[in-house]
Amino acid sequence: MTIKPFFLLLTSGFLLMLGYGLSNILLPIRMQNDGVSLDNMGLVLSMLSVGFLFGAYYSRILLQRVGHIRIFAMCGSLTSVAILLSGLYPEPLILAAMRVVTGFCIVCTNATLDSWLSHSATEKNRGRILSINQMMIMTALFSGQFLLNVAPIEDITLFVICGILFSLSITPIVISNQKGPKIEDSQSMSLLTVFKLSPLGVVSCFYCGVLYAALINMLPIFASQNGITDIDLSIFMGSAIFGAIILQFPIAYLSDHFDRRKVMLVMVASLIVLCLSVPLLMSEDMFKLNLVAIALITGLVACLYPMSMSETFIKY
Repeated sequence: MTIKPFFLLLTSGFLLMLGYGLSNILLPIRMQNDGVSLDNMGLVLSMLSVGFLFGAYYSRILLQRVGHIRIFAMCGSLTSVAILLSGLYPEPLILAAMRVVTGFCIVCTNATLDSWLSHSATEKNRGRILSINQMMIMTALFSGQFLLNVAPIEDITLFVICGILFSLSITPIVISNQKGPKIEDSQSMSLLTVFKLSPLGVVSCFYCGVLYAALINMLPIFASQNGITDIDLSIFMGSAIFGAIILQFPIAYLSDHFDRRKVMLVMVASLIVLCLSVPLLMSEDMFKLNLVAIALITGLVACLYPMSMSETFIKY
């Protein structure tokens, strides 16, 4: 198997997700530094999920209408504009609107990458190529956390760096000599129908989304309020993403060899214990143990989502 035909495509995805990883930690810390209330911060950051919803609905339509390359180029440009406007006008309303735009674009670009790779790969190498794509995304998100230390949080420099990365992500994909695959029209399925087929899968997917969004958006604020700043903050957030990477294979192995619902139950029980332990470890100033706990929490939540999807597809 070779990834050479997909190298430019993966490079574009890496640059985009690198900027996205930086923006995810930059915005909450900047808002906290500017004195934005916790309620307003939560509202602004939650707008990313609103963008996700719009992106999930319209991405297939857009891919069918204008194609993969144009969609990726549009989204790279819009995310650059969104983060630069966030830096220039850091008002809650502007930040919320730009967060919706960012969420929409991130979903559309992920749909573009997944669709392009899935259609271009063969049956023999599709799984490996998609796993490489996921590793690329996670590595970019992990690396993006450490760019927070490049410049002062009060300055606009970090927003400019994000904008540069988003803009650069367009270049590799547009100069590629490969053409995006054609997406055929397909029938959609209502949420009610899916719920009737697999109530556990739907409910679990919903709560995984709530938990993962809350973790990624609010962890930087929680850490900063507890005196974790600068490089320690990057390590703290990096550990969360690192946990999502290293737990994928062992959890997948367990789900393949044991009853999936029992594995999910054990994971949820472990999450409860770990979440209760974090404030205790924080109060005892056990930074290294806290990193392990955060890595396990985020990793388990990240692994619960694909398991929920598998449960749903099995019922289907």
